[in-house]
Amino acid sequence: MTYPWDGIPTPELPAALRRQLAEQHGEAYAAEVERTVLAGVRRAQAPGATVVFGGHFSCGKSTLLNALLGRDLLPTDDFPETGVACRIISGPRERAVAETVDGDVELAFGRAALSGVVSLVGADGEYREAVHAVREVRVTVTDGGPAAQGCCWIDSPGIDDTPAVHERAVRIADTADALVWVVDSRRPLSVGEAEFLREHRERTGTGAALFVVNAFLPEDTAAGWGRFLSRADYFRARIAALDDAAAEVVFVSARAASGGADRGPDFGLSEVRQHLDALGLRTHPQVRAVRLRRAALVLDRLADETADRRTRLHRENRASERRRAELERKAAAVRAERMRDGTARLIAKCFERRGCEVRRCGPAVAAEMGDSGPLSRDGRYAASLNQRVEKICEALADDLMTAVTKVAQEEQHRLPGTDVRTALGRTLHPGTLTLNVPDTPLGVARGGAGGALGAALGTLLLPGVGTVLGALAGSFTGAASAAEVAVGRDREGAKADALRAAEDAARVLEARRPAVTRLFTKACTPLPVPAPATDPGPTAALGRLHDHLRAQAERLTAAAAQVPAPRADGTVVSEDMR
Repeated sequence: MTYPWDGIPTPELPAALRRQLAEQHGEAYAAEVERTVLAGVRRAQAPGATVVFGGHFSCGKSTLLNALLGRDLLPTDDFPETGVACRIISGPRERAVAETVDGDVELAFGRAALSGVVSLVGADGEYREAVHAVREVRVTVTDGGPAAQGCCWIDSPGIDDTPAVHERAVRIADTADALVWVVDSRRPLSVGEAEFLREHRERTGTGAALFVVNAFLPEDTAAGWGRFLSRADYFRARIAALDDAAAEVVFVSARAASGGADRGPDFGLSEVRQHLDALGLRTHPQVRAVRLRRAALVLDRLADETADRRTRLHRENRASERRRAELERKAAAVRAERMRDGTARLIAKCFERRGCEVRRCGPAVAAEMGDSGPLSRDGRYAASLNQRVEKICEALADDLMTAVTKVAQEEQHRLPGTDVRTALGRTLHPGTLTLNVPDTPLGVARGGAGGALGAALGTLLLPGVGTVLGALAGSFTGAASAAEVAVGRDREGAKADALRAAEDAARVLEARRPAVTRLFTKACTPLPVPAPATDPGPTAALGRLHDHLRAQAERLTAAAAQVPAPRADGTVVSEDMR
């Protein structure tokens, strides 16, 4: 699909881009963008041009149009008259329709009916607020109207009147494919008009296509017209000084052309008509350039809106990420607190349970010593106590690993590994526990009377055999009784020492709880949480759309700059001409 005049591709959305927009922002947004782009294209391809007549109020726009139409149709006066745009087209039958805020209203065809809806000033001399309820009046004429197919002329309100009317003039001028600026010869192109045209050029990228100096002659005669034309260079210089656009300047006396006393000349009307017929064609160079610039402007504005939307979305995403990050930070703090509390609680519970078991090792070893008979002097009681306590400490290490691993999983912390288990075994190892089993007199360990005898023999002097035998015989029973008493005292002491050793082991184990807590705290740190990130798809789609629109706008602007200038007389030969 290309522009009909020079083969420039249209800036329609590529299928892949449109699909991406629909996926990321919804079908409604994709369709809206597509409609906006294609609306500018369709406007550029319209067969006829929109020619807007603009100028200061009471400069003679409506009078000029009446002269061109060959009838007194549009209301005119020395004061501001037109408050509503009148769109004039050619058609098979005469018709006038007012487009109002409440819908279309059919009007009688004629000046009186049109005055009733477009006139700014009523019969009482006051401004009529009713004109603001009328958006536009569409007038169809059978002859005298635009010659080009699809062309329309628009009589716009004058500028520098009331702010509301001035704003209407601005909006209407911005719709022009060709802006014909009517200059009042009594005040040729005032500073206000120059400012209006400058701002119009900044908004639309183009200025006036034609300046029509409307001569208010002292006398509507050929002589008066001739004298006016002798000063044509003054008006050209005045216009050139206040508007640097290289627009054509033509001269007319609309009032004289409408029916002056001297009907010899046409007072410039035919030259104006010639330019208007050329401007009404879409093939006119200025119309082509304006349409290209307008299409580029549509794309530029849409690109700006896209950039703004992307910026807002990016800002919203960043804010959302910050909110999520803050929520995650708070959640992580809660999890860390629960991890600390849960770990401390579980460690305390495990130590308490296994500490009780360590304490019960004392009575168990004491029971191994029995209530009678000799005590073992080979360290078996200490070995038994050590084995029991070491086994409990190993079980405690396993308990701690299981409990802390579970809470670490729940609270998203690093799990304790084999290195922690190894360090835990070293930390909890009780060391070598000792028991004090007293050494009794010689032979008691072997038991019986022999033991008593051996003890007695080991402690007695031998002054004479008779004496020894007598003493031995006399003390045998007493020595045995003394040995049993000594063994009893040793057993009770050994049992008490076993209980003490187990109690000491339990206290030492409890004292190691803070070190165990520090070990787990150091190892089980919070897992890193991925930084919250939003889907980049929506912003990427907008970025691609923005780049596409900017590129197409630049192509259209470059094409507009390459449009050749019109002929010196403004005419264009075209098949569109009728």
